[in-house]
Amino acid sequence: MEILNYPHEVLRFKTRSIKNVDRNIITCAQEMLTTMQAEGGVGLAANQVGIPLRMFVMDLEGSELCFINPVCRAFGKTVEKHEGCLSFPDLQLPVKRRHQCKFTAWDLHGNEVDETCSGDMARIIQHEIDHLDGVLFIDRVSQTVMSQPRVLRELTGMQDARVKYPTMFPYGEFNEILYEYTDIERPIEE
Repeated sequence: MEILNYPHEVLRFKTRSIKNVDRNIITCAQEMLTTMQAEGGVGLAANQVGIPLRMFVMDLEGSELCFINPVCRAFGKTVEKHEGCLSFPDLQLPVKRRHQCKFTAWDLHGNEVDETCSGDMARIIQHEIDHLDGVLFIDRVSQTVMSQPRVLRELTGMQDARVKYPTMFPYGEFNEILYEYTDIERPIEE
């Protein structure tokens, strides 16, 4: 499993809700956790590895979690803190996010998760749900920071390296995954 770097177009894809959790989804989540941990991350959204489904994993202080079809409502004071992203290696930027969030999702066993959290967990959840909506953390960074020469150099370098990006993903072709796990219907071939 390979983490896609900016500016791969899949990172801007708004993921689709999963209609059923099967062995492939569970295996995918486990592989996402392994990939994320190997890269030193704390969260990883499915579209970061080319999976167009509404799912992310996280590992906060040794608790490995997977959330399927998450919905989040952030609230509380806004806190600015440096964030990194596995799709933007070596780039950490100040991002403002709400200190708390209430979210619902399914876990890998089909149980509903309905929690309110704060601090780092709330920040990770907001970051990963942004990914699932096609929003990148650079979209939440001030224009002043984004125009700094160091940031511009890093992003330009990532854009220039784009040629190596894959189009096939570990669980099949992008549209085939959509047809199997979401309510998107396969086009009729005549």
